[in-house]
Amino acid sequence: MREEEKTRPLLLLALDDDRDVSTISEALGDEVELHSMTTGGLLLERARSGPAPELFIIGVSLPDSDGFELCRALKREASIRQIPVVFVFKEATEEVQRKSFEVGAADYLVSPLDLSTVRARVRTQLELERLRRLTVTALAIDPTTSVAAQH
Repeated sequence: MREEEKTRPLLLLALDDDRDVSTISEALGDEVELHSMTTGGLLLERARSGPAPELFIIGVSLPDSDGFELCRALKREASIRQIPVVFVFKEATEEVQRKSFEVGAADYLVSPLDLSTVRARVRTQLELERLRRLTVTALAIDPTTSVAAQH
């Protein structure tokens, strides 16, 4: 497969700050396909109904919901629970960091966002997700149960 024929990883974003969305878009350019939602409810609806993304990036404070509750809701969905979540914080206190990992986040970013940090952390999560998907496929693991198929 030629490089230009590869599909770009899909990222779903729900952030309350347009500057953060712009920075993420600028940092990742054409490497990814970004779909930005204005609310956590829209992100959850899209995650349930559309093609599964490779990564979620969500804010802690959203117009309609708490980012921690949104992350919990994503992790309750069998078909998408394994997809990594990256939080965007305005302030990375120890409590906020701890809580993000407790609800299932894979990583976090601190706003105002730095282009190189966004690139590095998102690329790392995308590579880990790519490897996880390859492993699931190679071992015929059911993504809803995390159990390998019997041969």
